Amino acid sequence: RIAFYEKLGFKVISKPYLQPPYDGKSDFLPLILMTNDYYFGNENFDDIRNTLYKEVYKTQESPK
Repeated sequence: RIAFYEKLGFKVISKPYLQPPYDGKSDFLPLILMTNDYYFGNENFDDIRNTLYKEVYKTQESPK
């Protein structure tokens, strides 16, 4: 799947990302985030992650 998006110009963000559990009980899941603006994605990674946590997963919890 990564190769598909790379063909479309996306690049892997080089920072680790952990998806919060939807049920609030499971473990965080390691994922790979990709961006079509590598510099922006890496420079703003913390803001991107925090926005995903807040808006998508409705949490501000970080992995322990």
